[in-house]
Amino acid sequence: MLSSPTGPTNFSIPDTLYTGNRLVLTCGPPQGSVSIGELSRVDWRLDGKTIQSNSHFDISSSSSSSQLTISRLLSSDRGDYKCMLVGQLLNFIQWGALTTEILLPAPVLSVPLLLNFHCEEETTESLLCCVQNLYTPEWLSQPSSNVLLPSAITMSKTS
Repeated sequence: MLSSPTGPTNFSIPDTLYTGNRLVLTCGPPQGSVSIGELSRVDWRLDGKTIQSNSHFDISSSSSSSQLTISRLLSSDRGDYKCMLVGQLLNFIQWGALTTEILLPAPVLSVPLLLNFHCEEETTESLLCCVQNLYTPEWLSQPSSNVLLPSAITMSKTS
């Protein structure tokens, strides 16, 4: 799940994310484990560089934790994240990595939205769907519709 060792000081990051998704990282000790006291400072970093709140990153804090919200993930958001909470009683550090195995490019599909065909017995029509090589498209039809029958679908892959 994360490239760093698992443990209570790692962020909880989903196994798979896509560019364009929203991600919230929560920094703070597990409930009931330890009290760091009232927060006096929060420091979020990506690859060692300080993260500031802006239109892409939003940092919010409570009395003993902080959240980093990434509104729409970009490939440039991959890297090592670190959060340090400076409390009255002690400091708490949490980290995790957003890797190329976790943050994938969102699928880009190219397919016409509406096609009309004149149906005649024993005729076939071709539909073209293009997607990155990383993905395998699957044709779906609504169960109540007789428009597209899965048994009539053949797929071919080109580079």
